[in-house]
Amino acid sequence: MTATARTLPSFPFGVKSGGNLKISLMLAIAFWSVLALTLAIEEIFFVSWARTSAFAISSTIFVAIIALGWVLAHADENGIALPRALKLAVVALPPVAVPYYRFRYFGARSGFIFLAWLLTCFVALLAVLTLTDYLVNGATARGVAFAASVPETGLRFCRSAGVSRT
Repeated sequence: MTATARTLPSFPFGVKSGGNLKISLMLAIAFWSVLALTLAIEEIFFVSWARTSAFAISSTIFVAIIALGWVLAHADENGIALPRALKLAVVALPPVAVPYYRFRYFGARSGFIFLAWLLTCFVALLAVLTLTDYLVNGATARGVAFAASVPETGLRFCRSAGVSRT
């Protein structure tokens, strides 16, 4: 860790963190937490206000701000001065601009490792959300993912897909 990197204080109540926690790590944790919470509210618990445009816009803006905060903190920790255009790109299109930042400033190897970590985290998040959806809503709530376990749901899904059951 460089001397100029900003860090947060250690965890309270005597919990050992292995040293100070970097701001970029805290923002990465916040990003995945907000993403998981947003997807859970929308797709699993079917909260009525989560289907509104205001919720979609506000959650998208919040995730973009967290992504920008992570890029700024990570760049600061590594002594990188970011151009204004990249900062705007991170806010406007985080799924493209954040990997671009990693490739541009840390090289192809680091960029591909970063992409692998992103994809792994995203697949793990989807797996946890799918399992939670199954446990909370049961097999009949969706009718698509678990069609084989419920015959009537499977039949309805097959008919809508144009498949006959013989």
